[in-house]
Amino acid sequence: SSEFTNSVIALQILAASLIFVFVNYLMGYLLNAIDKQRLFTLTVAITTIFNIILNSILIPKYSYIGAGIATLVSEVLGFGLFYYFTSKNKFSINLAKIVAKPIIANIVMIGSIIYLKNLHLILIISISAIIYFLVILAIKGIGKEEINLLYSLTQKK
Repeated sequence: SSEFTNSVIALQILAASLIFVFVNYLMGYLLNAIDKQRLFTLTVAITTIFNIILNSILIPKYSYIGAGIATLVSEVLGFGLFYYFTSKNKFSINLAKIVAKPIIANIVMIGSIIYLKNLHLILIISISAIIYFLVILAIKGIGKEEINLLYSLTQKK
């Protein structure tokens, strides 16, 4: 379906931003755990305002691709701020160890998006998300604690 072909580019951009989303959550939780909620809130506020400004500039000109770019750039900004604040608070983070597995899963997912680009967008999103999580599970990118948390969230109370 040709009407969705252009949206594959936006999906690829958003897939690339997942790497930063994953690491940003970890560093954000770290700041909260060390009683630096103000730095977490400041980072989220700055990146949110930055994202709104970028969206207002990029969406009118580039539509959903502009929105994807704004998201990616905002996540990169958030990453820089989170990394600065965690490092400033004497928490050295081994970025290579943290991001290696999500990067591998992202590369596989982006490859699947490119391979599946002629399918309906909803199928592309669904299949590529499943592939991402299967790869993350296969390479042990998610620990037992995260799996247990996901399991507990999906159980009826």
